[in-house]
Amino acid sequence: MADAAPSGKSPTPWYKKRSFWDGALSYSTVKIIKIADWRLGLLHYLFMFAIIIYVFIFQVYYKRGYLQFEVPTGVVRATLDIPDAYPAGAPALNSLSYCSQNSPSFNGYSNLPCGYVDATVASFPYGQTSPLFITTRFKTQTRDISGLNCTDGLIETNPFCIFNVSDVSNTTRTYVADIEDYTLAIDHVVYANQIDFLSTSVQMKAVWEYRNGSAWQSIGIDSPRQFDGITVGQLLMLAGVNSLDVASNVYQSNHTLRYDGVQIVVLITYTNTDSNPKNFKYHYAVRAIGGLDSARFDPATADTATNRHGIAINFVQTGRVGLFSFPALLSAIVSGLVLTSVATTIVDILAIYILPQKTFYSKHKFSEAKWGKNRDESAPQDITIRSQIQKAKYNKL
Repeated sequence: MADAAPSGKSPTPWYKKRSFWDGALSYSTVKIIKIADWRLGLLHYLFMFAIIIYVFIFQVYYKRGYLQFEVPTGVVRATLDIPDAYPAGAPALNSLSYCSQNSPSFNGYSNLPCGYVDATVASFPYGQTSPLFITTRFKTQTRDISGLNCTDGLIETNPFCIFNVSDVSNTTRTYVADIEDYTLAIDHVVYANQIDFLSTSVQMKAVWEYRNGSAWQSIGIDSPRQFDGITVGQLLMLAGVNSLDVASNVYQSNHTLRYDGVQIVVLITYTNTDSNPKNFKYHYAVRAIGGLDSARFDPATADTATNRHGIAINFVQTGRVGLFSFPALLSAIVSGLVLTSVATTIVDILAIYILPQKTFYSKHKFSEAKWGKNRDESAPQDITIRSQIQKAKYNKL
């Protein structure tokens, strides 16, 4: 026997035997075998074709795997302005269906007196961008402060000069006339730190969308503009609110949206198709949130308290922007190489474990390389591979 000790000598300990360590620390390496079986070949080629389509057509081209993407952030500025036709073209108050100057009621709801206000009065607080609040109704409460010696300011030395609703002597409610024709001017800055991207809205293409996602109005970068302009009525229309004089769904309210107010969310979604900055674009998606009362309160003075109801517009910037990145492209290609290994493993499993010829294919795929007859010899000898192709078996198969 190869491991037997010479006569008169003690046996070699197991941990000194090469046969033990060769078995315990054997190394498995890849062996290339060409299997002449059309079924396995066809399946493997189909896998390779599908992987190429997935990696280069879907991942790299369609999903733009050559770009490094980042969710951008930014700043939005929105300002309100009176219609261009004002003052000469302002509609007469008695021509507005929701004004009491026209009729006592409209669509079953009581009308209120209407009045004209400047854009700086209609927006509250003036200069705030998001949320931008546009007043549709004022409620003003007054009280008699004669004999109280009040300064009628925000700070009083007499505590009885602090406005108290229990002392209210008069309450008036007024609609803002023609608020739907007021104009919103919107511009914004967007940036992404990791990919070093910075742009302004006027440098990109813009699309206003209906609720169903179809385009309402597109603005190209070739059109010189300082901002994106839209009227309040058009913004409400894109949110699915065709009129402020429809029923409000505020809990236990029997008034209109013009009376209670409405919440609007404007989603600004950024995207790009390639690394060319001129192909960066964004689209506006406008949504109305029903059931929420929109109210704001002016600072009360000694004799007056005013609260407002109207349209609260919140701007949300979201989306994905990307620039060319070689590591991103390499990652997409490496994912394809991983899938190639998976495909090869599946075909190998079919060949050596499932097909009727599995025994024959397994003998040729796996072989064991050992030293010569005496495995404990320290000097290397010719390596013999204990696998031979048995032609007789192959012919039988």
